[in-house]
Amino acid sequence: MTESQAIWISDHIRREGLARVLEIGFFHGVSTCYLASAVAPLGGHVTSVDIPFSAGLTPTAEELLLSCALAPFVTLVREPAGAAWHLMKLISARQRFDFCYIDDLHRWDVTGLHFFLAEKLVRPGGYLLFDDLNWTVKGSKSGNVTGHNLTDEQKETAQVGKVWNLLVKEHANLTNFKEIDGLGLCQKKHLTGTD
Repeated sequence: MTESQAIWISDHIRREGLARVLEIGFFHGVSTCYLASAVAPLGGHVTSVDIPFSAGLTPTAEELLLSCALAPFVTLVREPAGAAWHLMKLISARQRFDFCYIDDLHRWDVTGLHFFLAEKLVRPGGYLLFDDLNWTVKGSKSGNVTGHNLTDEQKETAQVGKVWNLLVKEHANLTNFKEIDGLGLCQKKHLTGTD
């Protein structure tokens, strides 16, 4: 998350009063700190999910959150079975969030599944935000997604952008689509009658 993206996202969270945030993919925790800073004045909380790999990074998300005095506003979850498994647990527990930020593995299959699960977790009137709509493996510094063999076509395709255009924008429960600075934002429709 860039500084300009963080400012825009934080303003949106505060303006809309989106206190309960779900983050899918936190890596070093930079975006987690920005999200926590946005919800803190609202008395809110961020639940952030990643895989155990992130515990070996320098710095860790925990270190960044402590250095920013934001740890009390965040629950970090490192799910060995993957984020989708933890999202299943949240769905089973009937959890609901005001805002979901999806910044995961940037693959069609992974992001597509995370979107489908996250949409169930966002309350009517809440928002989903996708990062890296235009990102490709070929255009990245790493040149591949760690631990996955991808075809040349997969490496050249903006897979999050495909999820955004083919799944998110076509979804009957979503509206108010905006693309800003490589991000895709949409709102879950209000239910007819009582939300």
